[in-house]
Amino acid sequence: MNSARSLSLGLALVALVPAPAFASLFSFDGSSEPDSATFGPTFTTIVFPATSWASNGDVLTMNTAVGQGIWFGAGYAYGDNPAWNLSDNTIGNGLSLRTKVSADATEWSAYLADGSKFAGLIFNNTSVQYHTDTGYVTHALDGTQFHTYGFVLKEGLVAYTLDDALLYNGPAANSSGYIGLIGDGSATTLGGTGQFLVDYAIWDNAPTSLVPVPESGYCAVLSLLGCAGFAVWRRVRSLRT
Repeated sequence: MNSARSLSLGLALVALVPAPAFASLFSFDGSSEPDSATFGPTFTTIVFPATSWASNGDVLTMNTAVGQGIWFGAGYAYGDNPAWNLSDNTIGNGLSLRTKVSADATEWSAYLADGSKFAGLIFNNTSVQYHTDTGYVTHALDGTQFHTYGFVLKEGLVAYTLDDALLYNGPAANSSGYIGLIGDGSATTLGGTGQFLVDYAIWDNAPTSLVPVPESGYCAVLSLLGCAGFAVWRRVRSLRT
């Protein structure tokens, strides 16, 4: 698709879908590995020797092993700082991602600690778990099918969505950590078995809403970026048919 037509289609979507204001979006579209020349400068990437990831040009597949870690995101203690900073809890941070796991998969994750509060998702083959101020809550689903997940951590609260439906909106747990990651961050514990597939992931370090933005909202914003941004959403739609 040429860039002119792509941009015109993107603008048409904006006309149809009200787009919230985003200060900073940092996106991964599955077209290559997180440590590639395309995405490596944007994200921290950690790949232990017994782990691996590969893109088919559309979706990233991650493989891990017991006692090993593999992830990408924002880490500041590994000598591979990302091109952006996580915000404090007053400004907030958000994440939207579309993922699935293999039939034998357990304990893949996406989580964020902003220095005072924590938000986290654990992806299993038969459930997703989301973290509240009292610990993880389990929600049954078929994790081997693609789902869209989102969370916003801001002003002492955390909200989670599953396929744009609200799962939880309430107090967040305390945390002194400062990190955001997608994958298997376990390293020294049993976690992240099987495979984890990522279609896309979008970090937002200045969310304007206290709940995750619906997928259509991100679609409208990314379409303004032109062909590259719009291609992500064109692929997502095609995968759902």
